[in-house]
Amino acid sequence: MSQQRIRSGTIDELRAHTGDWLFIDIGFARGKKTCGYLLVRAGGELAGTEHPAKAVTYGSLTREVVLLVQKEGPPLHFVIEAPLSVAFGADGNPLGRTAEKRDNQTRYWYVGLGCSVLVASLYLMQAVIEAKPAREVRMFEGLVSFRDRFEKSDHAADVEALKQVVWSGGNGHGMFREPAAVDCQGGSHIASTMALLDLDSTPPPIVEVTG
Repeated sequence: MSQQRIRSGTIDELRAHTGDWLFIDIGFARGKKTCGYLLVRAGGELAGTEHPAKAVTYGSLTREVVLLVQKEGPPLHFVIEAPLSVAFGADGNPLGRTAEKRDNQTRYWYVGLGCSVLVASLYLMQAVIEAKPAREVRMFEGLVSFRDRFEKSDHAADVEALKQVVWSGGNGHGMFREPAAVDCQGGSHIASTMALLDLDSTPPPIVEVTG
C-alpha cells in the first residue's frame, strides 16, 4: 500500500500548485549540512518564518521527510534535486540526458556527483517507503547543476530557486521538461530510478533552473 501512494507527478500537476510542496537539494556527507529543505504548505504558506529554506544534514533531512509523509493531508509534491531518470544507449552503456547538456557543459547522471546524489535519493526514497506514507506523494526531479564551478554551493538558495520555477509555471528562471536521452536514435531509452525500488516506472518531469 505504501508504494502505491508514491508515484511520478505530471507537468499539469506542476502548474496546479495544489497540495503541499517539498523542495529538496540532496547531498551525502558525514556531518556537513549538504542538503537544502523547503516546505510550502497548501495555499502557499511557508513552513518557516525568518528562514523558510534551510540547509540540513542528510540524517536530519531523512527524519523530517519521514515525519512529513506520515502525516495525513493533501498530496505532497516532492521535488528533489537528483536523477530520478537515467538513459542508456542501444549498446547498454550509460547515456546523458538532454537536460544535462547546456552549450559545452555537461552534468551527466552517471559521472561524479550525479552518482552520489542518485544513491542518496534512493536511500531517502527507501526511508519514505518504510515510513508507510499516509498521503499521496508525487515525485518530480529538480535540476540546478549549471552554476559557475567557482561559485560556493548554497543549498537553501537552490531549493528556493526550484520553488520559483514551479511558482512561475515553468516560465521564469527555468522550465519544465519531459526526460529524454541526448541521443534519441538507435535504441537509446530512458528509465526511472524509482523503478529500482518497485515504485512507478514512469520517469517524472524535470524542474530545471536556468537562471
